[in-house]
Amino acid sequence: MLMKIQANLLSMPCGVPSARWIVNFDLDLTDGLVLAALLADYCPFLISSLRRMYTTTNSLEQILHNNIIVAQALTALSLNLDVQPTDLSDPNPVQMLILCVHLYERLPQYLPLQTITLSGGLHSTFSKQVRLRSRSSEPIKYQVYILGEDAHLFSLPNGSSVTIPPKASTELAVQFSCSVFQPMEAVLLLISSSPSGLSSTTLAFNLKTHVSHITPTNTVKCKSPCYQQKVIQVPINNPFKKEATFRVGLVESLFNPVEPEKKKNSPVQKASSNTNIKKMTSDKSCGDEMEGKGSDFSGECSEFLSAVRSVCLKPGQADTLNIHYLPFFPGTKYCSVLLGCPQVGDMVYMVKATAELPLPSPLTARPSANIVSIPSNSDPAVLVSILSLHCKVGQVCEELLRVPLINMAREQALALWGQRSMTADEYRRRMITHTLHSSTVKATTAAQLFRGVYQGEEVEYSVEVSLPQKFALPSTVTVPVREETRTPWENPADCGCVDIPVRFQADCVGQFTCQVILRSWCDTRVYVLEAQVTSQGGSVHLGLSDHLLTVQSHKT
Repeated sequence: MLMKIQANLLSMPCGVPSARWIVNFDLDLTDGLVLAALLADYCPFLISSLRRMYTTTNSLEQILHNNIIVAQALTALSLNLDVQPTDLSDPNPVQMLILCVHLYERLPQYLPLQTITLSGGLHSTFSKQVRLRSRSSEPIKYQVYILGEDAHLFSLPNGSSVTIPPKASTELAVQFSCSVFQPMEAVLLLISSSPSGLSSTTLAFNLKTHVSHITPTNTVKCKSPCYQQKVIQVPINNPFKKEATFRVGLVESLFNPVEPEKKKNSPVQKASSNTNIKKMTSDKSCGDEMEGKGSDFSGECSEFLSAVRSVCLKPGQADTLNIHYLPFFPGTKYCSVLLGCPQVGDMVYMVKATAELPLPSPLTARPSANIVSIPSNSDPAVLVSILSLHCKVGQVCEELLRVPLINMAREQALALWGQRSMTADEYRRRMITHTLHSSTVKATTAAQLFRGVYQGEEVEYSVEVSLPQKFALPSTVTVPVREETRTPWENPADCGCVDIPVRFQADCVGQFTCQVILRSWCDTRVYVLEAQVTSQGGSVHLGLSDHLLTVQSHKT
């Protein structure tokens, strides 16, 4: 008979055991490896304890060590065998033959045929009822065991024994206290212990857990204009009874991933929620720490970064976790802050961040008598945050706005976010060489943000006007893309401008302020126009009336 030691099941650290011919029942079974491979094949939940065996035995002590582990495994299976480690180290061929026959009959019953899934929320205890039915005319009593690496997380609230009445059924309760994201596994064994001596078939079930929903410990809300970094302070606390070092990870999404399913109407929302819960509950989320200065489970360029990769908290200790938020697109995003420690437990905090329109960008205009915020003889062009016009009632002002080709706020945000994502060595090297704001840093960040989008030679912007009754602009504007190796930080107009015609007319006196919003797939800009309208005569008649001997004041 040829028997191959199953190294893939045992995963022993001492090396890969070789295949061997089994020609007898004493010498070939002495080191315990053959019996261990047999047990691992039928009872995979024993593999964690069998890994401590020597795959190559060079002394009697190592042989005894292996056989002690095998004897412990046989005892854990409750096979009713009085086998001592010395019986395996110095075997009797007849006794070993009887042992192998007994294992041949019993071990197939330990293969789980069904899987019981326990699902519920994080930091909750959920249970499952297992219905057992008997066709025997005698009562059957079972001893219940839970085996496996994660067996300590499961419990039997009604005790470790259950009795099935004759030709009836009963229920067995299994509980699981969920404190981590990862799915846990164990094996539920029911071994007959009838007082009459009659043994029934051993029952085996796989136990698996699933985190179906997550309730955040706390939710923090914030707002920030696009391209402006904001530090979000998230208060955290260790609710567990042990000191732990929690790894910090972030999962970003457009929709709330922990929102109840009944509130999600769109299929896109449901798919996004399921995907992000899978990210949070996957084994990857609590694996090795990522390299770099920030922390991000998704592995993609995100608008959220953590200042630290891990935090150590004592039981009941409170602290503050700083999350850097730099939005590039207007709208609302959710960031799940995950604190994971597989040995103690996991926590989830939620950040709801709303990105508002960016701050007004500077612009200039072609010199004109109606433009009062820019000197008519300015050279080079002067950029102003608010472009002011002056005209009469009913007068039509047609001007030419000049918008820089590059958005300085966006360029600075790309450079800053690129620095945040650098490793410590790269940051130090670029600081020494004065290349922290180089075009390669911004290009790398932009390539990650706009992954999969082709950037052509020009970008089309849609134009929105907050006061269309007075200001008229074209509906779209095309801005050419220029690949500059050096960004003119002092005056963005040096890289070139694009002209946008604007028409203004008012039928009454007053001051009118208008926001011009330019949107594209990769950029958002806001410009502010202001118009001061006076009467045609050039003077204003101000009439004041009040009681006698009363002081009046009025500002014009």
